[in-house]
Amino acid sequence: MHIVYFDETGDDGYPGMTNLFVLASCTINAANWLSVEKQIDQFRDQLNNQYGFLPKLEMHTKHFMLNKKPYREYNFDQTKRLEIVKSYASFISTLKISFINTIINKQKIKNGAWGKNILDNAFKYNVQRVYTTLCKTEDNNFIIISDVGRIGAMCNTTRRMKKENIVPSKYSLGSYQRNLDSLIEGPLQKDSKESHFIQLCDFVSYFTDLKLVKQLTEGNWHARLNWLTEDDVETILDTLVPVFNRDANSNQDQYGFVVYPK
Repeated sequence: MHIVYFDETGDDGYPGMTNLFVLASCTINAANWLSVEKQIDQFRDQLNNQYGFLPKLEMHTKHFMLNKKPYREYNFDQTKRLEIVKSYASFISTLKISFINTIINKQKIKNGAWGKNILDNAFKYNVQRVYTTLCKTEDNNFIIISDVGRIGAMCNTTRRMKKENIVPSKYSLGSYQRNLDSLIEGPLQKDSKESHFIQLCDFVSYFTDLKLVKQLTEGNWHARLNWLTEDDVETILDTLVPVFNRDANSNQDQYGFVVYPK
């Protein structure tokens, strides 16, 4: 069995407050869960020893990078913040996990229905790719766990996908039916403060957003990020390549990013 965690960056409203909605999933084989959890605990102990970043402190990447509470109390300067996130990326790249990012570019939305179903579409396309990947393994059963706030809508999506899941074909202009019959539970709700894996999704989705908001839209970063460079963001994403599911994008995007609308 596999466990698939989800978290996002941006809002799913239209037009909303952000140009992009980025939804990241993290897939882990349940057989590896305990060992990876121990690795994360050990890494967090290292951060505590080196920087005084307490092991129980949630890593909310956006707030950390913007030096908001509670991170402001630690007096991390810009150099230390960059060191910490680069260290995080290096550590994540060694884990037996896999990430898929689906991105909704709101500036490309021309259909009113799309604007009302941003979360539904982002979640559907991500789950489809997770499921397609798992179907290549011996055990494709999985459960979904997500942060609080959007569980009701996500449950509606998976309930519909169990009955009808139309998947575009990679090899033709058509599509085919592939019911989501190996999802055995979920989406289940868990507070991100209590889940390292949801926090990893938050980390990946945030830097994905930073990379694409300038590349795909006319958006700019928060003024508090004037110390961060695009090269810094690219370095972090390049570091994460070993844990990105690049097969999620049939065009073999460097990071496997899946962007909609087409």
